[in-house]
Amino acid sequence: MRLIVYFIAFALSLFGLSALDFNRFLKRKADPLRAQLLYILLAMCMAYLIGQFFMAVMYSFYDPLNPQI
Repeated sequence: MRLIVYFIAFALSLFGLSALDFNRFLKRKADPLRAQLLYILLAMCMAYLIGQFFMAVMYSFYDPLNPQI
């Protein structure tokens, strides 16, 4: 479950970051490999934070000792 949430959050963060123009924030002669690495690392960081948030919200409503099913 956790891995699925992280992959969905990673896809959403990649989609969200695609709206930004990274060329504006980088040096004029930035290495494209470094720019792509920065893009992927930012997406991974955002995916971790988004995933942690959603899992905390999901688990706050679920009590494993007293399931209400």
